[in-house]
Amino acid sequence: MNYFHLEAKVVSRGAGRSVMAAAAYASCSRLYNDYDGLTHDYTRKQGCLYSEVFLPQYAPEEWKDRQVLWEAVESVEKTKDSRLARELVVALPSELSLDDWKGMLERFIREHGTDLGMCADVNIHDPYPPGHNPHSHILFTMRPLDKHGKWQAKTQKEILSGILAEYKKVKAELKTKTVEKKELIAEQKNCGIHFIRASKLGEQIAALTEDLEELKFRKSQLLSRLNCQDSGIASQDKKVKEMDTFLGKLEQQHITLSEQKEKDKQKFLEIRNGIAPENQDAVMEEREAIRPEGKVGLVQKLYAVYKDKYRSEIFNEANRQIDSDLQEKLIQKQKRSIKEQLKAPRQEIPQKKKKEYER
Repeated sequence: MNYFHLEAKVVSRGAGRSVMAAAAYASCSRLYNDYDGLTHDYTRKQGCLYSEVFLPQYAPEEWKDRQVLWEAVESVEKTKDSRLARELVVALPSELSLDDWKGMLERFIREHGTDLGMCADVNIHDPYPPGHNPHSHILFTMRPLDKHGKWQAKTQKEILSGILAEYKKVKAELKTKTVEKKELIAEQKNCGIHFIRASKLGEQIAALTEDLEELKFRKSQLLSRLNCQDSGIASQDKKVKEMDTFLGKLEQQHITLSEQKEKDKQKFLEIRNGIAPENQDAVMEEREAIRPEGKVGLVQKLYAVYKDKYRSEIFNEANRQIDSDLQEKLIQKQKRSIKEQLKAPRQEIPQKKKKEYER
């Protein structure tokens, strides 16, 4: 029997990793990463006995091709430090068959992945010599899919809350079963000549012992995911409460700004609709002429506040939504003069990164 081994980590660009490289290695295949233009070829690697992509109900069928699946993941993650996937490496019992391994993994993937909206890339390795080190490489998508097959947001608060809730449930169950076991042991000691009762109690105690071992293992898994010990749970609870407070403020701010947006929209429409028909063309021409300059000014204000966190793609999407609401024409990109370009904000390289680049 193998010693149990489970290694869990995150595939992150911030750590210099590529999910395409991880998927190619695990599946002993060749995958191309459009994000960095690199091809990862592990077709000469030996020992991959089984390879399959599991999808939740609403995922596009073409994602069964891991190249297409991880391209979709790479394309939705925009930042240079994005977390791309959760990676598990799990030892498999050498006494079991390939079908047994597949059955075990499929149940695990369903309960902890696809039923929750995550996609999973699963591979079984049994490198030479066979039976020496059978194990599975599992890559879960970080984001779940909604019922429309769209990626949902990765919310650290929801993930952390879920892990904490499960930890507390496991800890409470551990406490209950520990007390129950102690009571049964005490009762068994007082059985005297009642051997049949003592035997039944022994069976119950043995079953409870196995349950406790499983709960202890689950608890250690959850603590590993929280990256803390029992003594650190209070700080994790505090972190969740702080997140709740911050999200509450954001939600209130969103409501306030949404209400203001609707008021401003109605006011704009009233002004636009109140222009005399004979003046509409001239007014709209003048407005179209000043819109680009106003947009540049707004970008500069946003950049002054958010610095390197400013994202032009978010700003452009917001503009498209407003233009659609107001039935406005999109501002056409125009070639700017050198002087105009110098006025526009630039996303500067942080000093530390700049020094590394210069070296």
